[in-house]
Amino acid sequence: SMQINAVGWDHINSGYPLVTNFDSTSVYEIAPRVEFTEPAFTQTAMTGFTEQDLEPRTIISNGFLPIAIPLYGNKVLTTSNYDTWDTEIILPQYGQPIDVDNPNENNGWVDGAFGNNTWFIMSETGERSLYSVSDGLTWLTVDLPTLSTGKWQSVTYGNGVFVAVANGEQTVAYSTNNCATWTSVDVSSATTANDFRQIAYGKEIFVVIDGSSHKAVVSTDNGVTWTETEIDDSVDSTVTNWRSIKYGNGRFVAVSVDARPAAYSFDGTTWYNSTTDVNGTTLEYGQGVFIAINNVDGICCTSYDGLQWDVQPEINQSNYETIGFTFDADSKKGWFL
Repeated sequence: SMQINAVGWDHINSGYPLVTNFDSTSVYEIAPRVEFTEPAFTQTAMTGFTEQDLEPRTIISNGFLPIAIPLYGNKVLTTSNYDTWDTEIILPQYGQPIDVDNPNENNGWVDGAFGNNTWFIMSETGERSLYSVSDGLTWLTVDLPTLSTGKWQSVTYGNGVFVAVANGEQTVAYSTNNCATWTSVDVSSATTANDFRQIAYGKEIFVVIDGSSHKAVVSTDNGVTWTETEIDDSVDSTVTNWRSIKYGNGRFVAVSVDARPAAYSFDGTTWYNSTTDVNGTTLEYGQGVFIAINNVDGICCTSYDGLQWDVQPEINQSNYETIGFTFDADSKKGWFL
């Protein structure tokens, strides 16, 4: 037990002299220990989009304001009470599908990110993407580098840089000036992978997972250069199908849509498998917990570390399209949405 206003520690048996330094042959314990029970995992109903034709694509947050981004349209939605998506933010640009009559549209909004007081909403073609440095009051358009065969897939923010990755083409782009301009990077010399699915940032490292192989690419210089690594080659690459990667609790965690182990890494380069199979189409991290949801089977799993996972039957058979995390600015309560 610790002595108040005294140097060192007491042994459990009183009367022994104070210990000024720990040694490697003794067992030390802090008492009394404070123990907590794990909070219950519960679900609260929330009304979805009131306009049935709005297809949810992703949910991003600045920490306290969540924004749900539909695939098409000229609006994003947020919530004032976590009961419904009741507040619209009108955008100056539509996300529109490409068709015969409209061959030059941007094919909709595919992802978004927040960082350095900047909101960014990315279109599939990269053309007429949007960013706001005024907390969503005004929006500016910007074009990402033109792709020859692929489509822009995923974007994230870290270390003062926005980094976006394309699918179907070995191209990455980064912005160091709050999305005003973008620089294209050809990663074909680093990897043969081109089915890039999602990008995550943590520990000054950007990691991109490939959906059709064991491969991932890693950048430690803010997206300027990239190197290839392997996540897990214990199963055939044709059934790998990695779909989502997030960073939290000091590690990257990735999940596949196949019934196979999840993977986790502390540096983005060396990867380890989970103890159980976890298949998910979407993954999110918040408040110490990873949540993976498979919107085909309606299965939800949670993990604190990416190693051990628990099935949460409370939200089974709820085929959520996407998931995000934010804190309530008033109560400071964390919500997965």
